[in-house]
Amino acid sequence: MSNTKQTKYSSLGIWLSVAILHLCLTAFMTWPVILQINEGVFGGPRGDKWVYIWNFWWFKYSLLQLHQLPLFTGMQYYPTGTSLALHDMNYLWSLLSIPLQSFLSLGTILNLFMLSCFLLNGLSFFICAHKITKSTIGSFVGSVLFTYCPYFLGRFTVSHIGLLSAFFIPPFFLMLWRYHEEKEGKHLALASLFIALTTLCHFYYGTILLVLFLFFTGYQLATKDKSSIAPPRIKHFIWSFLIIAISLAPLTIPIITQLAQGDYESYSEQGYKSLEGNSADLMGYIVPDYTIAEWRGYDLTQKWRLFANSLRNSLSGNPYEKAVYPGLTSWLFLLIGCLIPEIRKRFWPWLLLALFSFIWTLGPTLYIKGQPYLEGMLPIRFLNALPILKFLRTPTRFAFFIPLSAGILLAATLAHLGKRSLLLSRTTALIVLGWIVLEFIPTPQVLIPKQIFISSFYNMIRQDPAQYGILNIPADFYGARGGGDIFQYAQTIHQKPIVGGYIARTPTYVSKTRDNSPFIQAVEQHEYDQDQRLRLSPEGFSDMRGTLKSLNLRYVVVHRPLISGNEWPNVSYWLEKGLGPPIFQDEWIEVYNGYHQ
Repeated sequence: MSNTKQTKYSSLGIWLSVAILHLCLTAFMTWPVILQINEGVFGGPRGDKWVYIWNFWWFKYSLLQLHQLPLFTGMQYYPTGTSLALHDMNYLWSLLSIPLQSFLSLGTILNLFMLSCFLLNGLSFFICAHKITKSTIGSFVGSVLFTYCPYFLGRFTVSHIGLLSAFFIPPFFLMLWRYHEEKEGKHLALASLFIALTTLCHFYYGTILLVLFLFFTGYQLATKDKSSIAPPRIKHFIWSFLIIAISLAPLTIPIITQLAQGDYESYSEQGYKSLEGNSADLMGYIVPDYTIAEWRGYDLTQKWRLFANSLRNSLSGNPYEKAVYPGLTSWLFLLIGCLIPEIRKRFWPWLLLALFSFIWTLGPTLYIKGQPYLEGMLPIRFLNALPILKFLRTPTRFAFFIPLSAGILLAATLAHLGKRSLLLSRTTALIVLGWIVLEFIPTPQVLIPKQIFISSFYNMIRQDPAQYGILNIPADFYGARGGGDIFQYAQTIHQKPIVGGYIARTPTYVSKTRDNSPFIQAVEQHEYDQDQRLRLSPEGFSDMRGTLKSLNLRYVVVHRPLISGNEWPNVSYWLEKGLGPPIFQDEWIEVYNGYHQ
């Protein structure tokens, strides 16, 4: 057997071993999910998991039954429908789900895909690090640091499959690294392809890779090559941008068209406010994650515990969006990368990437324990002026670049130690690996039964061939305010259009139905008014039958778990007075007759 074949088989054996190790680690770090993968859906009773399940269903329904591209749906925000151009569709996973839907439930498919992300992230990082550092054990330990960092475990906990899908990102950086060293155009072409593939997983990640690619292009074209290799050629970058433009044209053209039409104008105006609300606190980088981690370092002393709790109380917004802690191991090896000249000289781009991530995730204003400093003066404030970046409303979603960079530097450090003492390198690797697992191990995962919020009534109306819409109460036009996620989940069963809905970015025109109907306004939930979330106004009551008739809404479905106990008697009385007694009741819903043609 030739040396080339031996090397090939040896590499495949190493990759297989790493994949098996990551399978075991994934089972351990997500325990007991692996034993209950078909029994429920990960996470709490609410959240984006139902949106991703709807994505899978809609992708198949639109392609195979409606014979149309899934970029517009008439099933939500009935009767206007809505564009899905800027929705987090997760095209790659939605496409892969189609054949699986024939024999697996949507919830099980989501579970399988999310677990697969850990394996793919780990294997992808390992291959990247191994190509760069040539250290097998260092690359594996670095892959563990990257794959199971608090950022990804947090995304797993809330079922953000798109944000878990980072497996095309390490090879993207590997291709940039190779072009930096070899100046071969094929590496840029592959980097462009990985940008496109990443965008199919989540456009957040694809967009930030494009920004980094632009920075890389500027650097390569501005610097002179001192080696014997030919300097960067402009044509390499021209071809690369053509690859990106052509491969993503089916997605970007609808986005550009709708932006030009002003369909997202009011939404983009809120971009800066969203940046402020979803930016990191400086102290969040040094305080161990408190949202999911089993081991809490700040519990070791009372003084540290009080400091960490004061930080937690100073933060506002979604705690998972604020969790940017990369682990002590990340900071240690970033520091080592800065201090050891041999590592710093060769691996400075990874230090720069970590710095970029750190600055970006801080957002437009520096926050320290909840107090603002340098308001609106950080770099992202100015980058946000670019149209497409207005929709990257959560800077902390790029926090994983810090453990990614640290993982590469970890592998480089162990390779550096291995040149002096193989035993020292292996011993250090085992100690670091044990510490990473100890620090990052999460609390046991929670599974929600797949039948939660699901009523037998949905199966009944699925059999009805008539065309009509459904109004869910509380009505929801924003998704996070009412029960849009639950309504989507129910729609995968009854398959009837619904008023309102839940998508990532809603065009301005979808609110016309609500704005023109006092009845829908009366049953829309208002989070900011705790005493009266549903207005139940006299104007709404008088418009009730008119709206149901004009919109052809056959059923009004009231969701009991989404209405407070104090409001429930008023809602029931108000609806019964206008529509008569409910025609169906169970633990989840009450159904009233709407308009029948």
